[in-house]
Amino acid sequence: MLEKKMAVKIIIKSFHVEKLHPGQKTIDVSFDYAVVDEKTTNNSLRRKFAIENNIVNFVLGVLLEIKKEAESSGKKVEIAEEEQMKEKLVNTLNRLILEVSDLKKIKNQESYMRTFNKINCYRINFY
Repeated sequence: MLEKKMAVKIIIKSFHVEKLHPGQKTIDVSFDYAVVDEKTTNNSLRRKFAIENNIVNFVLGVLLEIKKEAESSGKKVEIAEEEQMKEKLVNTLNRLILEVSDLKKIKNQESYMRTFNKINCYRINFY
């Protein structure tokens, strides 16, 4: 009798900025996700995002990498609400880039540090 393979579901739980490097024009970001199979496993993926890079390609690459990590079990892998998640992540990175570009315009040191710290603590929970 053929065994029916169950799909492994990946839930992207959150996105957050680990560290902003305005001089290098990069941002260290993390994606927290859960792999739901017979049991739930929480994982995190940390990547460096160059501000000049294509946002869509970066998001697609990250999601593909998350899928590859979960595919090691040999089962079919699906990201929960994948299209909506791609859109949310692209929009989030767009907003983040706007905040970083606005940061360059701030002349007052106190306002600059307040905005820098806000960006450096940026976190969005999806679930």
